[in-house]
Amino acid sequence: IAISDSSYTSILPERLVKFGDRWFRIKLIEESRYQANSVHVTCYAKWYDMGECPEVTLNYGSTTLGEVLSYISSASNVTIIPGAGVAAKAIGVLTVKANSPLYLLRYLCKVFGLVLVFGYDDMGNVICIPQYLTMQRLNFPLAAGKHISGIKRTVDSRSLCTRYTLIGENGLTAAAENGGLAYLEKYDWFDAQGLPRRVIPITKEDTRYTLADNMLESMSSYLDTYSSPIVTYAVNALIYSTIPEIYQYQLILDEDLNLTEWRKVSSREINYSSISKSSIVFDDPRQTIIDALNSDED
Repeated sequence: IAISDSSYTSILPERLVKFGDRWFRIKLIEESRYQANSVHVTCYAKWYDMGECPEVTLNYGSTTLGEVLSYISSASNVTIIPGAGVAAKAIGVLTVKANSPLYLLRYLCKVFGLVLVFGYDDMGNVICIPQYLTMQRLNFPLAAGKHISGIKRTVDSRSLCTRYTLIGENGLTAAAENGGLAYLEKYDWFDAQGLPRRVIPITKEDTRYTLADNMLESMSSYLDTYSSPIVTYAVNALIYSTIPEIYQYQLILDEDLNLTEWRKVSSREINYSSISKSSIVFDDPRQTIIDALNSDED
């Protein structure tokens, strides 16, 4: 916003801003008087306030998801209205260390396969609706490749692993369940690309493992995630007549990588001043798993 604008004096830290039907909180103000005589303002959606509330813990022996969500709601002053079938979901032991209500809410979504939809009432109070995801598919495929304009493809092989070894409590390995081998290998991606197999080893220790069969299952899941590159697509919004919603699905056809896959809209960068500069991002579905694994390691 220009410094000469009449609204400039209202631009102050932590003030609320309404844009369309959404509310935001001013978090960063960057002034430039010697260049463009303007101020650049960064705002966070008001529901991010949940991340700044006092930390709380979850410790239940047996309960329902509705009861847990009600507790998080009371701890954050955000109205949480569970979607169809969510509140009655019975859960067993649930213990999560102290963290913000926003973290706990996102954790529950990851564990129980929910998505969050945020809205606001007439007074600007946040309303959150955790709900089960129903796949909403866009009605045309998207061809991606080296010669297609309007699509940015990122292929990241920096975290590749083809031989994974897991060591549990007291030096336990999966050898007893894996033909005497302590490691597990996977070279499917190299074979499909016609590339020579490369042994890329990673060894991790985790004393939480006490059974070899559990370790073998975990090793297999790890290789499913890390034995091939992570592929992400960013698409220019001009390709669409209307900008897709978060959690809508797009069929991606990528002949270069021999990939045919339904991808969920993971994020949108919308330029309201120039829609043609907006972009839609389709993350690799394994990215969520990687984030969960890294979170567990922390």
